[in-house]
Amino acid sequence: MNVEAIGLSRGQLVALLTSLVAVGAIATNMYTPTLPAITEDFGTNSATAQLTLTSYFAGIAFTQLFYGPLADRFGRRPVLFGGLTLFAGASILCAVAQSVEGLIAARFFQAAGACVGPVVSRAVVRDLFNREQTASMMASITFAIAIAPATAPLIGAYVYAWAGWRMNFAIVAAFGLLIMLIAWWRLPETLPEDQPALGGLSGIAGIYRRLLVSPAYLGYALSSMFVLATLFAFVSEAPFIVINMIGLSEQAYGWYGLITVGGFAAGSFSAGRITPRIGIDRTIVLGVAIVLCGGLLLAGLAQFAALSIASIIGPMVVVVLGMGLVFPNATAGALSVHPEFAGSASALLGFLQMVGAGVAVVIVGQISDGTHVPMTLAVAAFSFSSALSFGLAKLAQRAS
Repeated sequence: MNVEAIGLSRGQLVALLTSLVAVGAIATNMYTPTLPAITEDFGTNSATAQLTLTSYFAGIAFTQLFYGPLADRFGRRPVLFGGLTLFAGASILCAVAQSVEGLIAARFFQAAGACVGPVVSRAVVRDLFNREQTASMMASITFAIAIAPATAPLIGAYVYAWAGWRMNFAIVAAFGLLIMLIAWWRLPETLPEDQPALGGLSGIAGIYRRLLVSPAYLGYALSSMFVLATLFAFVSEAPFIVINMIGLSEQAYGWYGLITVGGFAAGSFSAGRITPRIGIDRTIVLGVAIVLCGGLLLAGLAQFAALSIASIIGPMVVVVLGMGLVFPNATAGALSVHPEFAGSASALLGFLQMVGAGVAVVIVGQISDGTHVPMTLAVAAFSFSSALSFGLAKLAQRAS
């Protein structure tokens, strides 16, 4: 099957799949400027409020391990619609939560629904395109999806000023329902008719085992996992640094967020043009090198320069520029290792990414000392881990 066979142009498919991925990105980022307000409303502390992010990552990580095999077994459409229904319902529960514990629990189920979008979208791309085309397609989606995390915090800040932090979750629920209706109307089933049978739980476990012992797969998956960890080590602490330490408003935080995501968009845009020339692996090497430079710069400025917007945002622009190069290529590489199980490979990739993001949030929350320094050290450490993991995996692949 190819993209023409499903009655959509490439541009229409990019727009639809981007929207499906954006559901989770918006749910993650739209409420982050209001974390200090949520902390105050529930009379808790920042580490507890950050558990609303951690529980979200846990929901994404573990649930998609089931979505992938289910999508390989029963098809992309039924799994997609079930997940989006769960997402919308849980978003409403977030909006009416009466305690921080209730919000943490609702966020888990919100994530359990949201993660179906990225899992199915990556599988659909691999159903319709070959390895090189997948990298180009994922670069287009990643470039477009940069709009969601760029605008979501800004929108969330203004919605908070207008109607409070709960309205953010109500708007997210409505968006999820809208995207589900559009997908129901426009996205056909893309699962190949000759898809191999999974063979029950033992078969699913066997697929995941094959992926986890593959140096090729781990190189792509771990590099993207640690790159995402650098981002969320920053995202989880940035509202407290910008709003509480520097003293800017929630709206100002949202506007500065546009700058960092602009770097991510630039990296994704560049990936679509660089990858066909130098290949997937070399583009990833370039990307993780840029991420590492940005992480080291961030940590260095924290040690030797005064805290300012420039010392925080500037290095993060470099980090996310490299991230934009890594993400689409690591995704394409990971899905190409065993293309016959694209759904499962997509799910495991997402699981590892969310584990990295969740661990990063927990670590930053635990090591926070009231200054911005621990966050910068965490970003530097995760950026180094991304470069190291990809390098070691490629060496192991050559040796095997």
